[in-house]
Amino acid sequence: MSFFRAVIYLLIRSKIYQYIAYQRTAGNQLKKFLPVQRYFSP
Repeated sequence: MSFFRAVIYLLIRSKIYQYIAYQRTAGNQLKKFLPVQRYFSP
C-alpha cells in the first residue's frame, strides 16, 4: 500500500513540475511576444 502511495506521489509531483516548467516557458514566450504585438498594433 505504501509503495502504491509513493508511486502516486511521484506521478503527481512530476505532473506539477511539468506544469510549472510549462507555465515558465509560456510566460517567457509571452514576454517575448508582447513587445512585438505592441509594435505592430496601431
